[in-house]
Amino acid sequence: MREVGRLVRHGRPDVHSPFFISYAHISPESDKQAEHFYNELRGYLQTLVALPVGTEMGFFDQDGIEPAVHWDEELADALGTCQVLVALLSVPYLGRDWCGREWHAFTLREKVLRPDANGSPNLGPILPVRWAPIPFKPPPAVGRVQFFAPKNTSDQPNLVNEYEEEGIFRLMRAGNEKAVGEIVWQLAKYIQHIYYSQWLKPRNFDPDDLRNVFESGVVL
Repeated sequence: MREVGRLVRHGRPDVHSPFFISYAHISPESDKQAEHFYNELRGYLQTLVALPVGTEMGFFDQDGIEPAVHWDEELADALGTCQVLVALLSVPYLGRDWCGREWHAFTLREKVLRPDANGSPNLGPILPVRWAPIPFKPPPAVGRVQFFAPKNTSDQPNLVNEYEEEGIFRLMRAGNEKAVGEIVWQLAKYIQHIYYSQWLKPRNFDPDDLRNVFESGVVL
């Protein structure tokens, strides 16, 4: 194992890694909750997906990155190999150049349906998740992708409304661990469904390949 910042990584992301967390670093508290979310999702997926030894379950950039500052090799590898982009949507997220570029990377990856897949051929590799409320219409690149939405359960009859109105960050801050746990578990199962339905071919990226698809006038 090796440690990067506060986050311990157990391996390296490759073509078998189920997910990539795309997140706008906002504040120490939000970053702490995002890291907790990553670890919870990673823990659930360990029971749902079988990986080769030495492969990391997911990728979360602990420190954030701006393309003018540096181009991290591990980040580039993760963008070109991880199978599902989990986008933690918030108002700051939609204003970050690099978040728009990460989104673009997953639209450029070629998808192949697995021979024994039972999922829809229209299933995509991008899962927008409501991290915090957004009081305006999202950019077209985001709006055309179906958002992840949990389902109510007998123990959590108001789960959908709480998630839609507050977002995961607020539920975490409020200490609603039961609701957060159920949402993350349902998200993990959906990632499992995508993972065993399709495969994204690996691709090498450099900064010039990617655009901020959240900017007005950018068409995919």
